[in-house]
Amino acid sequence: MKKNRSAAKSIALSWGRMLEILFKPFSLKKWIGIGVIVMLAGNFGGMNFNVQLPGKSADTQTRAALTARGAHPQISPLEVKEKLKELFAKSSAVLKTDRPFLIAASFAVISGIITILLWLFIKAVFSFAFIETVVRNDLSMKIAYHNNKRMGASLFWWNTLYGLLSLCALLAIFYLPMRALWDAGVFAQFPDVDMKHVLALITPYAVTAVASFLGFLLIDLMLNDFVLVIMYARRCGIIKGLRGCASIILRHGVSVVQYIILKLLLFIPGIIGGIILLMAGLLSCGLFLAALGGIGFLVLTMTPPASKMIASMILTAVGIPLAGCAIFFCILTIFLPVHLFFRLFSIYFVGSIDKGLETIAAMGALVYTDEEKKAHAKPLAMVWSAVLMTIVCIACVVLAVFLGGTAIAKASPRAADWSMTAQPSSPAAPPSAAAPTVSIKQLNSVRIKLKNGGSIEGEIISTSQTSTTLRLPGGTAVINNSDIVTIER
Repeated sequence: MKKNRSAAKSIALSWGRMLEILFKPFSLKKWIGIGVIVMLAGNFGGMNFNVQLPGKSADTQTRAALTARGAHPQISPLEVKEKLKELFAKSSAVLKTDRPFLIAASFAVISGIITILLWLFIKAVFSFAFIETVVRNDLSMKIAYHNNKRMGASLFWWNTLYGLLSLCALLAIFYLPMRALWDAGVFAQFPDVDMKHVLALITPYAVTAVASFLGFLLIDLMLNDFVLVIMYARRCGIIKGLRGCASIILRHGVSVVQYIILKLLLFIPGIIGGIILLMAGLLSCGLFLAALGGIGFLVLTMTPPASKMIASMILTAVGIPLAGCAIFFCILTIFLPVHLFFRLFSIYFVGSIDKGLETIAAMGALVYTDEEKKAHAKPLAMVWSAVLMTIVCIACVVLAVFLGGTAIAKASPRAADWSMTAQPSSPAAPPSAAAPTVSIKQLNSVRIKLKNGGSIEGEIISTSQTSTTLRLPGGTAVINNSDIVTIER
């Protein structure tokens, strides 16, 4: 029989199988169950974290002078580095001797590592459980999990090793251009930097970064769409799966390229369908939040006045995480047809170019035997352990932050000791309201009189056609030239 290598035909088969699993017949229980499997398999979007370091304001005298129009207080990167090193040294000296913090921090680190490893293992096993669910069209989560633990363990070790190597590569890709900018003095000249010079420095690294990013995407595509399917069909480990993927690429390179191009093209209708599904998901989430808020309001209304404060705190602590998890799961379930379609697309395509890998044709009509159900009807102890360990990790982190902050606060009763600004050695006379000044004892200091009647003393760092930069006790200040009346030396 001639092998069917049509990726286009795999699209039609995947669409039909997806409709059969989700809509023939429709079952809300099945949707939720498959949604849980997809979530545990890690088939959802990424997370973005935005961390900002808190800063300290300048002393009162400097701050009064910098409120003059046209004066924009800034701290150069070199000063930030020195102040952060000083702050870190003071904090470390305090925390190293605080036994409760050290214990809580140690437990937080250990539980964090264990939590990450547990979820990585669960993700690896449920990647195969997801394939088994769509292949057999049978929502038996426990059986699918225990039936694929051996292959999941093999994938887990690969993901751990590959993840560490990828992280090192990404850190190197980020470090090299930053180091080049630092060596060229770009950070010391900020904000008066030449963007053309910056672009010339980072362009060679940008090409490497883009190539590396595309390489990571291609490896991830091959792993998820080919290696996992081969491992499941042949019930083998990661090494044999990688060899089988390499063999397919060498023997059917044109078909593989056709598959990749078709998958990229499918993102266009996928975006349109995703917008429609997103609107439906937002509507469902809005109804759920309204119901959740109504329940909370009813509970709060029935609570005695003396206990309303405690009840509101409990409702907030419970309601916010519950609402977040519910919204996330609701949107994930709404997008379930997309996840199913692309998973089926890779399964059908791999089977079309190698008849020995046609898992749906070979196992689609099979059902779990009584022996399989009895042998694998075990609780998902690993999953519940990961959930419990996550709660323990969060609790340890919160406790460590609380204990560390308390220790630092006790060791530093004055906020001025931790300020990122220079403090005067002796109290200065209060400046006049009409002309606030900043005293600075330097040989090359100047006094700049402003149009609003104020004046600032400092050392000129640089000048341009539009602004003048001064060095002040609290950092630097950029003053618009249009706001300057005179400069006195």
